[in-house]
Amino acid sequence: MKETLYAQQLFDTSYQTAGRSVALINNSKTTSRHLVASDNNLARVLKAVGE
Repeated sequence: MKETLYAQQLFDTSYQTAGRSVALINNSKTTSRHLVASDNNLARVLKAVGE
């Protein structure tokens, strides 16, 4: 989880993607803050990116 959030922060800073990036994390303790990395959530994210 920490690595994923660090990578997101790095991209947000380096490529100005803040507010346009998403972290999919498989951790039951963070489901209220982050999407679970599931097939359905990945499909939803990719669909939203393509719109």
